[in-house]
Amino acid sequence: MDGVVETPHGAIGIRVDGRPDAPTLLLCNALGTTLELWDAQRDVFAARFRTVCYDLRGHGRSLKMAPATSLADLGRDACAVLDAVGVQAAHVAGISLGGLVALWLAVNEPDRVNSLVLAHTAARFGSPERWKERIALVRTQGLGAVADRAIGTWFTAPFVARATTVAERYRRMVARCSPDGYCGCCEALRDADLRGDLGGVSAPTLVLAGARDQSATLEQARELVGGLADATLNVLDCAHLGNVECADEFTRETDAFLAAG
Repeated sequence: MDGVVETPHGAIGIRVDGRPDAPTLLLCNALGTTLELWDAQRDVFAARFRTVCYDLRGHGRSLKMAPATSLADLGRDACAVLDAVGVQAAHVAGISLGGLVALWLAVNEPDRVNSLVLAHTAARFGSPERWKERIALVRTQGLGAVADRAIGTWFTAPFVARATTVAERYRRMVARCSPDGYCGCCEALRDADLRGDLGGVSAPTLVLAGARDQSATLEQARELVGGLADATLNVLDCAHLGNVECADEFTRETDAFLAAG
């Protein structure tokens, strides 16, 4: 199923794969990416789960949504997607900002989360100044400037050298976002801090980190594992988008964790 979910804030683009009677797996995207971020995992996950991917506000087919102003806005969007597909609770996996959204669900809507996969994420992403600078860059130079920088953050240099087509695909993905929507998500990241809420999360959790990730560091991943009640850590040899750079290992580790839950 490919389509949109109507909400009071606009239409959210979604894609649903797998058997209707299978357990549901909600997949949440990174800032600057669309639901195609999960292309390398979708077929494997859909063999076991009913997978539900969706576009963040201002991304992909959610371009015309009102910009987010908080992490709670993005979390409520995830709830709206689950409601639209008729699911009370799901396994939830998120990458980067998507991981923070997944964590927000586990903190604020625990009955909706069966288990968690938190990939390349943190309970707090950098300082407010970092996000203020990012917003100013987009406002003054456009998303093209962010897109050019993102590739060097998302992937290691050796990967970009051997996978130039993939890198260019992701550069275009960022450039096609809505500037207002992208900046709204940056505002949510600027203000979000769930470090004090980790102890209240009971869902079994897999934390995936990149050994060479400078956006969500290994130290931050260890902070997650140390603060959560039931979490394990797996480290991949990659930068920020391990499900692309180390797709096979990422898929294998995630699928094995979810299958055991």
